[in-house]
Amino acid sequence: MFKQNAIDRRRRLIEHFMTGKLFSATQLSQMEHVTKNSIERDITVLRNRGYQIEGARGSGGGYMMRSKSLLWPAGSDEDGD
Repeated sequence: MFKQNAIDRRRRLIEHFMTGKLFSATQLSQMEHVTKNSIERDITVLRNRGYQIEGARGSGGGYMMRSKSLLWPAGSDEDGD
């Protein structure tokens, strides 16, 4: 169950990033009802899978995905979490 929740959450994060908007870890954690640490782990997993998610620290910072051309990898089983 936990693993599927993480997979679903990462897919939703990609959908958020596909809007081209900048999101803080706090915003994403509130939207997904998880801790900021969970969001940061998810972003690390997505980056390791080839998603170009950029982050900026400080006031006005946040995360955004530069490339909209990337799609969820077919057959991704999220192993290694």
